[in-house]
Amino acid sequence: MIRERSPIMAKRENLIAELREDNFSTCCYGILIGEESIFLTQQKKGEAPTDSIKIDREDFDKIVRWYVKKQRLPKRKVEK
Repeated sequence: MIRERSPIMAKRENLIAELREDNFSTCCYGILIGEESIFLTQQKKGEAPTDSIKIDREDFDKIVRWYVKKQRLPKRKVEK
């Protein structure tokens, strides 16, 4: 049986520690998850951050759930 867990599911330190990766970065931004907070950083790979923000984990999770949730679109107006 394959065990899987997404970072959003890892709410306690021991669960975070089991993840293959507890951070992720692109060419210019990074994210580090913690038990109570999420840190978003502006940084180039391999360099120190130039800016960062700390977000409460619960608030960040709410933002992510909203961001990935599909929304019903309004009906298009038919022009005559």
